[in-house]
Amino acid sequence: MRRIKKIGLNINHLDNWILGIINSEGCFHCRPKKNGKFLLVFQIEHTDKKILEYIKLRFKFTPTIYERAKRSLNQKKTYSLYISSKSNISTLIEFCDNPSFNGLLGNKKIQFENWKRAIN
Repeated sequence: MRRIKKIGLNINHLDNWILGIINSEGCFHCRPKKNGKFLLVFQIEHTDKKILEYIKLRFKFTPTIYERAKRSLNQKKTYSLYISSKSNISTLIEFCDNPSFNGLLGNKKIQFENWKRAIN
């Protein structure tokens, strides 16, 4: 099994943890293109920027993590990772479909399966 040597963690546990974060905080959606096809987009937002940095590093995603404006005075600052490139989307699909992980659950699984069907 692969291990993260620096802190001795099993990467499969971390990958299942990432799936949990995606299940709770991720959003799969599509944007229509002028040619009638769809652009697949994945966005994840969290109050802990380090979590998003780890996800970006783990998958070698290319986009920048953005700080989002507070929507109310009492809300914590949040950060967003937004991906739409074909290579990043392909990596994410391969990861979420990997049978060795626990997988997405409930409505998020339905959202993911419908989102994949929009690939043209």
